[in-house]
Amino acid sequence: MQILIYTLAALGRGQVPYVEDVIGSRAVVETYGVQALMVLLPGWMLQASLFVSCALLLRRSRWGLYVAYAQIPFRLLLVMPSVPLVLALVQRLDASPAATAMVVGSLLVLIELLKMTTLRRAVPMQPSHVRPGTA
Repeated sequence: MQILIYTLAALGRGQVPYVEDVIGSRAVVETYGVQALMVLLPGWMLQASLFVSCALLLRRSRWGLYVAYAQIPFRLLLVMPSVPLVLALVQRLDASPAATAMVVGSLLVLIELLKMTTLRRAVPMQPSHVRPGTA
């Protein structure tokens, strides 16, 4: 879902998804130096891992679980929840910035915990040498 929303948002702005971001990232590094990579790399790692986890989970691979679990710290750090529509709802709240930040943080943690539980149930753990349906 995140890939779809990201792509639609870029197209809505008249941009080529991901290509414009690479160009923008390059400009940021040229302007601010290599230190800017400390801010850019976690976002790019998360974006790349979304494609990897999507492919693996569609194949019902247990490795998809590991990649999805590894995304959680990046999602929390970058405030990029697994259910991005929740942030749109929070933006409509008429609350102080501190209260809004607390609500967003709580929702992020709750969403990611629910995701972990859901993924664990949806993708049963199997030994890597056993193919689904052959055990």
